[in-house]
Amino acid sequence: MPPPWLLFALSGAVAIARLPALGQEACARPEAGGACAVLTVSGQALAEDVDSGAALGLVQKAFRYGAAGRGALRAADAAPPPAGGATRRPLAIYVYDLPSETVVDGKTVVYRDTCHWTPDWKPDRCWERTTPGSEEEMSRIFGPLVEWSAADGNRSKLKVRGINQFATGSIFLASLQRHPRRTANPEEADFFFVPAYNDNPHPLQSECASAEQLVKDLPHLNNQTADRHFWLTPNIGWGNNTCHEFNAKLDDSSLAMQLLARTKKLALEDRISAPMSLRSDAAFIDFAIGDEYLPPVAENLHSIPYPTVLSGMDATDVQAWQDAVAASTRTMLASGMWGMHGLASTIQMRRVLTKQCQHSSRCSFKDLAYDPETGNTEAVMREMLQSTFCLQPTGDSISRKGLVDSIVAGCIPVLFNPLQAKLWPWHIGPWEDVAVVMEVVPGDVMAALAQVPAQELARLRGNMARLLERLVYSPPGAPRPNDAMDVTLRGLLGLLDER
Repeated sequence: MPPPWLLFALSGAVAIARLPALGQEACARPEAGGACAVLTVSGQALAEDVDSGAALGLVQKAFRYGAAGRGALRAADAAPPPAGGATRRPLAIYVYDLPSETVVDGKTVVYRDTCHWTPDWKPDRCWERTTPGSEEEMSRIFGPLVEWSAADGNRSKLKVRGINQFATGSIFLASLQRHPRRTANPEEADFFFVPAYNDNPHPLQSECASAEQLVKDLPHLNNQTADRHFWLTPNIGWGNNTCHEFNAKLDDSSLAMQLLARTKKLALEDRISAPMSLRSDAAFIDFAIGDEYLPPVAENLHSIPYPTVLSGMDATDVQAWQDAVAASTRTMLASGMWGMHGLASTIQMRRVLTKQCQHSSRCSFKDLAYDPETGNTEAVMREMLQSTFCLQPTGDSISRKGLVDSIVAGCIPVLFNPLQAKLWPWHIGPWEDVAVVMEVVPGDVMAALAQVPAQELARLRGNMARLLERLVYSPPGAPRPNDAMDVTLRGLLGLLDER
């Protein structure tokens, strides 16, 4: 039976889907009975039961399709070991030891530009030359600590990180280098991580490694292991912010490019959430942007979310934040925080929403002029903690970091483009479980939002609270079950099951 839909209409329409709540359990059981057989990275183990292959596939597929599968994985974590003497084999991750840059035939080749490229307006993020575990290293990976007094009647402090939105490259490398499941033996590796990425949103193609050079530097990459290799771009994956080799095609004339095309890639957006149809946006026409600026075109590309302000924080600070979110008094119906930039459709949308917000006593608007010292972190998170809804129009592309920060702040995201609801399926699942999705901007957004009943608000807030851990990257060397890295590895495992 299809889920009921709750519709609100006032000079426009809002559709909120009542889909299965997070935490619902679904599990495939072997015919002989007994505990669920699943693959899981939680608990630092990969459960494997050769007699329950079908069950494994069903559970992994359930996980990929949202809340029910997540419940299955959580249930299986607590299940006893597989029957029949089957053992648990640790998940093994091999991390290539690529240099950040090297010289090949007199040419500088940059595999990672974190230490190679630091513009005057950005703080130094060269963490690979710092002491592991030091605050200097943590601040260069996750951003500086931002503290302020909690509004709970006591003197407790809230701590978050002023994290750069394009920090996932450094986070993945530092975390996987110190991951308890890292292996030095490529023969036992389930995955191979390729630490080649660019923090620079517009890397110099002349400094990128050729496909032939990259394949040469990855000695364990071959036809049998290609789909177990993965790498990422910390950016949105649009053509101009990746090296050409990241966008390798299966039908390329180069054998090296064909091999790279079969590897898994991660980016903030993928070909589903940012399809080629976006090139019809007037921004492409007005500025005569060429094909190199097209939305993501890489093969085997999957989207992962921006790092939230809680990434890099220890469990105590994360719990203190969760307590503050639960106790927060939402004095504003909605908040809007953005600058006037982006796609042509974005700018028009932001102008309409800005006007509506500024003319309403129930909406708080903040023009985000970038502050290089704090990155606006404290101001933004304060607004989110005080607001029931956070308006999230598209930006320079479909995604924006505010989407995930609003979730961890308990501020219900309001989406204005259906493509936004296709972002980050591994980590979010159905967006209708945590957000209000408006396919058009109503004539009175505040009036439409004011009609959302208390029961629906409670449902969305509860689901956001249960999602929080999935959007937080733990400090390197201290992974937590079900954190953002764990969820990503589970997603990659699910892809292997599709072979």
